[in-house]
Amino acid sequence: MKTKFQAFLFITFFLFCNAIYGTIAVVYAASGGANSIDPAPSPTPTPTPRPRETSIPAPQYLQESIRLAFSGSTAEENGIFLQGAGFGAYPQAEVSYGAIPTDHAFAGATDGKGIIINAKPGEGVMIFSPRIVSPNAAMIRCSARTDSGNAAIVIAAIGDEPNLFISYNTPNNGHYFLGRYKRLTTFCTPPSTGFQPLVQIFNPSKTETLIAYIDNLEIYSLDRNHYYHGDFLDGDESDPSIISVKSGEEEITPTPVPFSSTTLEIPGLPDGAMPMEFVMIPAGSFTMGSPADEPNRDPEDENQHPVTITKPFYMGKYEVTQAQWNAIMGTNPSYFAGSGNLPVEQVSWMDCQEFIKKLNDLRQGIYRLPTEAEWEYACRAGTASAYYFGDDSSDPSDNNYLWWNDNSRSMTHDAGTKLPNAWGLYDMAGNVWEWCSDWFANYPLDSQIDPTGPESGSFRIIRGGCWFSVLEGCRSANRFYIAPEERYPDQGFRLVRVIP
Repeated sequence: MKTKFQAFLFITFFLFCNAIYGTIAVVYAASGGANSIDPAPSPTPTPTPRPRETSIPAPQYLQESIRLAFSGSTAEENGIFLQGAGFGAYPQAEVSYGAIPTDHAFAGATDGKGIIINAKPGEGVMIFSPRIVSPNAAMIRCSARTDSGNAAIVIAAIGDEPNLFISYNTPNNGHYFLGRYKRLTTFCTPPSTGFQPLVQIFNPSKTETLIAYIDNLEIYSLDRNHYYHGDFLDGDESDPSIISVKSGEEEITPTPVPFSSTTLEIPGLPDGAMPMEFVMIPAGSFTMGSPADEPNRDPEDENQHPVTITKPFYMGKYEVTQAQWNAIMGTNPSYFAGSGNLPVEQVSWMDCQEFIKKLNDLRQGIYRLPTEAEWEYACRAGTASAYYFGDDSSDPSDNNYLWWNDNSRSMTHDAGTKLPNAWGLYDMAGNVWEWCSDWFANYPLDSQIDPTGPESGSFRIIRGGCWFSVLEGCRSANRFYIAPEERYPDQGFRLVRVIP
């Protein structure tokens, strides 16, 4: 078991070394179309298969509904992948993200931020969402608007086979979107357990440039035991207040939950400083702790037990940086003060609470530290291995994922400079320890639902290991704890943004 005295020896040894050496319902099967299409205008080119494993965002489980609001500034931030029209057979149009028109828009069409496509003649783009894992039929829809009647826009879904359409819908008149927002809708019944929504915009004109705007890509799970309002299923621009009804139960109106990412606008953040971004973590269950045969585990406080996280939440994509702390608090307490994108450290648990209070005063959401269960769930990102990048602690590729004792040169490093886990979170192992909200206690042996730890205690949990840790100290299940008022150069934090 780790102790406060061990923590003291640990940091004292670091400071000594640093001084010497100089110091991370099956409803509709389809809507308004045939069973298959050529995604690009005739003549049909030979499509270039898109990368399916390395470039596409991680799969997302569809529980009720999901929305991509396209409020980020890059494809990665928006949780999408881009390719030229016709699966890369046509030149890719220019794509940007930001302010889009809000006039001539129906309710729910846009929040004023979205995707902007600037397509020269013969150019186009395919916008792929993450692959959706769902056994149910689904409705897919988005908002679209153009400045030209020449636009050819398709909304569709592809199955498990490369470039195989299982559903699509395309209006036969480009003037449908001209100067106003209209809704595109399609339906699909997955051939197995998943599908991937996409939107294609193509400019068939030989002379005119096309500008198009896309916003609010929404995916709804359609339960065969529900009855759905016809206007909702038809993609009506005035959605009914009642979306679906289950026999014998109250009326149900699901609210789309964004999963791409969201960004907190921090006043006074200097140019070049990383924004405070958050990634949506889906609800789910996992086994917390480590198996008895995991090397270098602590047998006293890593007992495995089932945990269920019942609600999705946003997790900080990166550790809180020095620039972000300074913009909110007006100080930089870090021992390794330098680049504004270095993680802030030498902050106590109590310091973090003061930072969170000021952050919440900005009225851009509700923020808090993660519970220990949320932290490990987000760190594992669906894995059960010792590390979120595998089990082999001797693999040289481990250095691609974390800053630790072997490669850190006894200092912190800019957040996000190593590879992320499967859910797009950086530095969950190494760089700096991260505070959790829980008091320390040994784990219970029975299953837990949304655990928050004991009501009181002497020590608060920190997780993830740091730049000074041996590799085993960065295991996903490894736990450490210190007093909430203590500050060291190896401990920082990341935040949770609550989804109402």
